[in-house]
Amino acid sequence: MFLNLRDSLHLLFSQSRGHLGFASRPSSPEIYLLHGLRSRRVPPDLASTLWWWRHVVPTFARLFRLASTAPELRRRYLQFIVDELIPHFGPSPPDFWKIPKDHIDYRPTVHTPIEVIWVLGDEIKPMSVRFVMDVLDAVMGVPRNPEEMRAVSSQLFQSSVMTKFDSTWLDVCYDSLVYHDWRNVKSGHHTVQFFPGGEFGPEGLIAKQYYYPTMRANETGTPAFEVVSHCMARLGLSEQFLCVVEFFQNNGHYGAVPEFVGVEGVLPEENRIKCYVRILFFLGPRDPAIQLTISAFSKLWKLLYPSHNDDENVESIRPGAKGMLIYFEMSLSRRQPIPKIYIPLYRFAGNDKHVAQAIQQYYRETNQGGKIERDYIKNFNILFPHIDSTSTQCPWAHCYLGIATKKGVTQMTVYYSLDSYGVAH
Repeated sequence: MFLNLRDSLHLLFSQSRGHLGFASRPSSPEIYLLHGLRSRRVPPDLASTLWWWRHVVPTFARLFRLASTAPELRRRYLQFIVDELIPHFGPSPPDFWKIPKDHIDYRPTVHTPIEVIWVLGDEIKPMSVRFVMDVLDAVMGVPRNPEEMRAVSSQLFQSSVMTKFDSTWLDVCYDSLVYHDWRNVKSGHHTVQFFPGGEFGPEGLIAKQYYYPTMRANETGTPAFEVVSHCMARLGLSEQFLCVVEFFQNNGHYGAVPEFVGVEGVLPEENRIKCYVRILFFLGPRDPAIQLTISAFSKLWKLLYPSHNDDENVESIRPGAKGMLIYFEMSLSRRQPIPKIYIPLYRFAGNDKHVAQAIQQYYRETNQGGKIERDYIKNFNILFPHIDSTSTQCPWAHCYLGIATKKGVTQMTVYYSLDSYGVAH
């Protein structure tokens, strides 16, 4: 039996009272969401849909408030999450774990089909909220094939909340990085080749897409760096990417592998493309190509792991650790790439409280950021009131932490895992 979405959200709020982070009679636009969707209908599997609402919508609602997103835009963004994103999360985790996995290779790596991303503010760019997501089959909970994924992405990017959308670079990346003969792959099954994301900006949603070159490289016998180089050439970024390639050619001991390429759905002259590179060894502080970012990273590293030097790895508590992740951001307006380093927090020992203290201390000691960043511990507790921040059981909320220096100012990006599958399991 169908229920209209307004009634369903009333049910959601009545069962989640106190978890949205507001007073008992809130006047914020999140509650007006209950009254603005009268003509919508939820899928037949109401229980699964409500499960995702309870674990996703409240977190975004609180984060939009912390990021000072305009009230009406907040309402539209929450509607977009409910209408456009949640239907592609697959079965609820309680149902997912009941599916026989003998013939299924997919496992949720960070225990959720959606990562919540908070770009902390600085003196140049205000804070923003982003997301990346898996697109999963509604019945079996496995990733969709590339053609289905592209159709879903196109549907998302046609939303009325989208701003400045242009598919030029998205189309080039899809054509250059995806292996299109996926039905006949040597392994006998398809894996995720790309996934959508977006930034909830002050004027609207900016589309993002992330492409893995691995399958195309493996199936064609072409080195992954060569696959990515061909794509960059088509985008007019050969010179910029050559800096990245030559750096790793001259430093082969890093064991660098291009993991994925991120691109925005905006006009080419406004676009930024990022090549994420996995390295097997830590990138030490004497490398001049990334000296500014390394300087900021070294300070953060000491706060996170005071018992380790900044040129040594922290032992992973998870099997099959892949090492650090670095991206190199390129655009048509710059000759040199800008690097950013990502720390896989969920692979190392610690807890959310320890990470939150390190972030807060960094902003206070460097006199950067604003009140939100300098009081990060308090705001993290507002964002995740239900999480035991002292737990040492991984994964916890903090999944990845990225740091870069742009125009002399630190930019820090926090990736959160909602641990949906872990909670259910």
